[in-house]
Amino acid sequence: MAASPRCPELTATLTSWDGRPSALWRTRLARHVRDCPRCLLSGSDLIPAEGLLGGLALVPVPIGLAGLVPHTALEHGSTGTAAGAGAHAAGGTGRVTRVVGRLAAKPVAAVTTGAVALTTAGVAWYAVTPSPTPEAAPRPSASVPLSSAAPSASPTPSESVAASQPASPTASASPTPKTAARLSGPHALRSFDAPSHYVRQSDDFGVLAPVGASGSAATRQTTTFTFVPGLADSDCYSLKDAAGRYLRHYAFRVRLDTDDGSALFQKDATFCPRPGAGSGSLSLESYNYPGRYLRHRDDLQLWLDTSENTAAYRASRSFLVVAPQV
Repeated sequence: MAASPRCPELTATLTSWDGRPSALWRTRLARHVRDCPRCLLSGSDLIPAEGLLGGLALVPVPIGLAGLVPHTALEHGSTGTAAGAGAHAAGGTGRVTRVVGRLAAKPVAAVTTGAVALTTAGVAWYAVTPSPTPEAAPRPSASVPLSSAAPSASPTPSESVAASQPASPTASASPTPKTAARLSGPHALRSFDAPSHYVRQSDDFGVLAPVGASGSAATRQTTTFTFVPGLADSDCYSLKDAAGRYLRHYAFRVRLDTDDGSALFQKDATFCPRPGAGSGSLSLESYNYPGRYLRHRDDLQLWLDTSENTAAYRASRSFLVVAPQV
């Protein structure tokens, strides 16, 4: 789905998807990928979710460990403090310790069966170990001038490439210097590389669409967003529509949702201003996925995509802040 340009048949399949992951859509998308040569090529380095467990590699038991583990198990007993604590942490994997103990007398079988035992214990340990929630580091204050303001004299900072996982934002682009007052109140975002197109809402999703002076008042209203201090960082921005919904990303698709009060929502709905491709333009970088920017794709849908060092990408993530269309 992150491929650009995306497979046209996959785009057609996603027409009725609301962007929320589910078992039904995971099955539909997996079926398409299996039958589509283009998607198979794009996803050649990915592992299907249902194949993650089966894809775990077996690791032979080192000779030194094969001798030590049974000795320790015999000393403490299968329910002793050392083995018992490990079994409890692994959610009842004390049987693994007893299996490894019995393998001490069978060194040939220990290489293969012991590998299975260690893999099972590792999976059980991983299942009960809570994964840390990535926290965004404090960001410096940043402001970007309106399109009518004088161009900034400071050079455009180099962009960074985000990791595939939401780690701490250590690869974020350099902050924009404080050269102008912060944005606040209602504004519209006009595309830098498609001047007749504006960021607007379409049902629950954010899109880029042409809006002219002859358009209806209701249509023009969909291009107006109120800039407020970021929900997760007041030095950044959050954008609200007329109904009070916030522009946020969900599975990297840009959509509009009502604030549910969760820390995750606040981070998803916070964007930090960065210099755009041209003078007076700005880009909006994700607060909790540094290096990913709000941009439009060829189908004019708005996504949160990883930074690319190309002129076309920089233009697709650049916008001019203009007066509301109403």
